[in-house]
Amino acid sequence: YTQEIQNYVSSLSKYKVVWKNYDQTTLETDSGVIGGTNAQYNGKTPTKPDSNGNTYIFAGWATSANGTPMAIKDLPIITKDTTFYAIFTTKKIVQTSLGYIDASTTLSEEEQAEVDEILFENTINYKDTL
Repeated sequence: YTQEIQNYVSSLSKYKVVWKNYDQTTLETDSGVIGGTNAQYNGKTPTKPDSNGNTYIFAGWATSANGTPMAIKDLPIITKDTTFYAIFTTKKIVQTSLGYIDASTTLSEEEQAEVDEILFENTINYKDTL
């Protein structure tokens, strides 16, 4: 009965859910979220600018700034005021004769061989860009 009582009490309460980006800026604040329900983010997909030769891809939300990302459908049910943090994966940007490429770039076998050689050498060779 204890869990049922907690669920019932939570359903009578309303909470604040805050959605934060990588730099702690608030993307969305939801007030009056009914306890026992799932959080709903209604904003645009969070982004993080490229820096230091890296590109960042939104991976999901976490309950701590350095937490493990979860899909929105897997977030915990709201039972208290909660803050969710946008989590990003880091991908190296490689400059080749093909121009800048990242993990989402589709390459031919020949292009992939060039990239593999650059990565294997563990250096980035700056060649003429397209």
